[in-house]
Amino acid sequence: MPIFQIDSLIDGLTNTGVHCRRGILNSDVDKTLQPYYERWLCNRDGFVNVDDSSIDYIGIEEVMRMGPFFDIFCLLKNPNIIDSDRNAHDLVSCYPQFSFRNKKIVSLGWTGGLLSHYLAKDNSISESIARIPPGEEFAKLFVRAADFCCIIQTQVWEPLGLVSVYPLISQIGNNIKNLLKLIHLGETTEI
Repeated sequence: MPIFQIDSLIDGLTNTGVHCRRGILNSDVDKTLQPYYERWLCNRDGFVNVDDSSIDYIGIEEVMRMGPFFDIFCLLKNPNIIDSDRNAHDLVSCYPQFSFRNKKIVSLGWTGGLLSHYLAKDNSISESIARIPPGEEFAKLFVRAADFCCIIQTQVWEPLGLVSVYPLISQIGNNIKNLLKLIHLGETTEI
């Protein structure tokens, strides 16, 4: 099984202006959140701590189906989100629907929770998608609620695939944060 070249990812993101570094669970993740985030961040290839983006962490997990590829988990911390809360899923869980013609996206929409409405109206999302070469990175993208975070997930074959879709992922993260500022999900959960 190939090892994900996490340093290539960090270099690629840094070259696009994203401040990030290799993450260390004990010093980068609050102790109370570690049991909830381990599933996403403690895989063989490690994780990336992002300092100045809507995304807080990027976890990588290798998968083997008809050849190796990597699941990528971009986490946005939020103490009000609980995986078992249907309302959280109704708010943020969504994925793109699109059709290609001549390697270009000719129609695009979002389906799922309330977030899909915001993403459909965000022109910078459409602009980011227009700059992405067609591939798995966009085709496998989806958003979901988990315990104490939202996850934007995709699949890549190599680090540069994630670098190419990161501006889109970051903009989706901005939309999530803006939406959650407008919604009261309940009191902050004590972990």
